[in-house]
Amino acid sequence: AEGGCSFFRLSQELFKNDMMLPTTEYSPGPCVAAAAITPVNAFGKTRYGRNNDLVEGFEVVLPTGEICRVGSLAYDHTPFGPFYRFIHGPDLVGLFVMSNGALGIVTKVAFTCPKKPSFYQASNFYWKEEEIEEYTQATLEATSLEVFDVHMNDKYKYVTSEDPHESILPRDAYFILSAILTAETRDEMDAKQDILNKTIERNKGKKMGDAVSDTFFGKWPTYHQMTANPLFKKQWDMLYDMDKANYWFIYDSINYPTSWFPKVYRKLKEVGVKNGIWGFPRMTIFDGFPMKAHTVCSQTWAFINARDKHWLQQIYRCRDEFREWFGPLGGTHQMHFPPILPEYAWSNQQSDRDLVERIKEMLDPNNILNPGAFTSGRRDYK
Repeated sequence: AEGGCSFFRLSQELFKNDMMLPTTEYSPGPCVAAAAITPVNAFGKTRYGRNNDLVEGFEVVLPTGEICRVGSLAYDHTPFGPFYRFIHGPDLVGLFVMSNGALGIVTKVAFTCPKKPSFYQASNFYWKEEEIEEYTQATLEATSLEVFDVHMNDKYKYVTSEDPHESILPRDAYFILSAILTAETRDEMDAKQDILNKTIERNKGKKMGDAVSDTFFGKWPTYHQMTANPLFKKQWDMLYDMDKANYWFIYDSINYPTSWFPKVYRKLKEVGVKNGIWGFPRMTIFDGFPMKAHTVCSQTWAFINARDKHWLQQIYRCRDEFREWFGPLGGTHQMHFPPILPEYAWSNQQSDRDLVERIKEMLDPNNILNPGAFTSGRRDYK
């Protein structure tokens, strides 16, 4: 695909040929080049990883104006065509993945596009709040199975009122695990579902009804719309009446080992409660994306009135207090670099950052592509 092609357009062509690109849920979709040079997490990442794990090759215009083709696109002129990322020598595709446009301008991207499966279904399970350790273990084990996708949420993604009678969740449900399975035959699907069910039951999880599946995972195989549904609309209506909430404020998107989820979640809740953005009427929501490497990328957001300086201040306080705890542990973030993020985003991987700075200086001595992305203002280019 050309770099400016949207996921929506590319997916339409893939669907016609019984294939898919599984990892975006955005409306028209970001352009494929942007999604390859910044990470995209969405449906399918449990089995296939981030979107850029599916990148096979790039065509890139360097700051000198030279055009280079790396990975599978180095083979594009041959009868085989672009078929395999790992050609002889270093993996230069990885040089441009997550490069944020600082090393070159991507003009073509080659992806691995899996076959669109014949069968899919979603199932949902829940745990009590005090069962967080069992919930974490179940997530680790489910991620190891041949599942298409796993989502981690707390109850605040689904509740629309403090009244338990108005909730689609069981009264004692606090943590929810949603899993999407794919298969080529009904028998294969039934066998996979049985294995998943037993994995969940072994870790004290309980099966929920189909309300969440039908409402939140009703599109296949890739969302090309915002996550808009009756439950979300009801949340917005209720929250606006209560506190004039008009903004869905995601204050960080972080990465960490799945096994650390209990400690991370408890800290998020601690600072959220302290700063008054946890629970009604602020409606702070946890949303986690377990990936195949037993790594979670998660976001925490709160519904607030963005015109109210007090609540903006509380959000930033919550974010900063959490970062003070998260950074020294080796925390990383889904996207962005300092100065948007604290310096620990670089210092936790200092040798990597130093090498990137040297590569940037060699490829772009005049610092014309995305100035500051890999320098944070610490090095003056000649």
